Amino acid sequence: MPAQRKPEVTAEFMAYMANVLKPGSEEDNLMSIDEDEEYKYLYDEFRSEGKVDPTVMENEAKFLQSLQEGPLKPSPGHYDDEHVHVSTTAKTLTLKHWLISHPILVIDLDKVIYLRSAPDVVVNEFGVKVWGIGETGVGWTRDGHRKGASGTAYDHSFVCKYTDERLGLRAGFSVDDPLKFSAALEKAAHGITARHTYP
Repeated sequence: MPAQRKPEVTAEFMAYMANVLKPGSEEDNLMSIDEDEEYKYLYDEFRSEGKVDPTVMENEAKFLQSLQEGPLKPSPGHYDDEHVHVSTTAKTLTLKHWLISHPILVIDLDKVIYLRSAPDVVVNEFGVKVWGIGETGVGWTRDGHRKGASGTAYDHSFVCKYTDERLGLRAGFSVDDPLKFSAALEKAAHGITARHTYP
């Protein structure tokens, strides 16, 4: 595979990102976009052909297996689908099929700043991706049905902003059943769906 040339970041782009990415720093988000660029060809292949590199699938399977007795262990009132898992006992949100360099993301619900419907956070088609870091710094989990800001997959998507010293990104993801997902979140962390700090 030929080496991918990383795009140059202009001062205008950095100024734009500073306005778009509140709260959070443009530096953190630009760094994440830069790091994600290394895998751009894999994300592009998925977007255009729906193919996922076998090594990516192996990495995800390994991470999911290691979580089966931890955050993904079934519990009363939990929520689990192809994209996410909410543990009401561990009080965690696990995003499956996240970024290539970090295939599974487990978020402590007490670290969530907001968790809002994607249409409330990412408008039009700007920043919505089927996988990878979007233009607004949201790291999107893999969902081939979420193409642009339209359709059921987009309407069933959420964006979560959380505090983490290493992973300061906002994460975007789909769910199969938004009502059951929200109910499980409320059971795990009462009031979490009412947090409306704006991006």
